[in-house]
Amino acid sequence: PFVRGPDMGAGTKLLLRLVFATRHVRDAAWPPYYKSLVKSPPPDFEEHARAMAATLRSDPRRSKALAAMALADHKHAEVRLGKVGCPVLVVMGAGDPDFPDPAKEAREVASLLRGRALVVEGAGHYPHFEKAEEVAAEAVP
Repeated sequence: PFVRGPDMGAGTKLLLRLVFATRHVRDAAWPPYYKSLVKSPPPDFEEHARAMAATLRSDPRRSKALAAMALADHKHAEVRLGKVGCPVLVVMGAGDPDFPDPAKEAREVASLLRGRALVVEGAGHYPHFEKAEEVAAEAVP
């Protein structure tokens, strides 16, 4: 969950800003990166990825929203974690490449939210569609 800022060095932050600063660069760079986040692609994933890439190229608003998401500062969410009062299920893929230890991140965030952590084996950054049935079974009792 990107509710806390990931640890990144200054060089990585600069590279991220450069990639997302120009629409044509981000629109070309995002689709292969997006595919790398998925460890267990569902059967229709290639079609979905092609449609997503086409949407980015055809709609500048979506491309701009992608840049805003990628460059967002998470400190505003992080400081509010302790104020959440509803039940929380933190779902992370065990193979999420955005975190050095996805299971640890899930447990820590779940603890801050007084919730539960579900670490989905065989999934990457998008466990809700990589392993939808497993996630649904935990999320919808």
